[in-house]
Amino acid sequence: ECKGICQMTGIKMKLRSSYNDPYTMSLDRINPDKGYIKDNIRIVSVWYNLSRGNWGDEFTLEMCQRVIERARLTQSDPQL
Repeated sequence: ECKGICQMTGIKMKLRSSYNDPYTMSLDRINPDKGYIKDNIRIVSVWYNLSRGNWGDEFTLEMCQRVIERARLTQSDPQL
């Protein structure tokens, strides 16, 4: 039960909005090769669902971590 919170990012989501709104709820297949079955779905934000695409959670989380690391570096040294 998500209670309006993205199961992967923890952000509060909107129940009904536009697919162009990153905060809209989206039904995600954990394994894209499987169907929309009970053990293979979760409710996430449109942003997370589109970001993970077909690459999965591990790659998406790694890229998010790299963005954070890069932001920290450039804040301390804008020349990077």
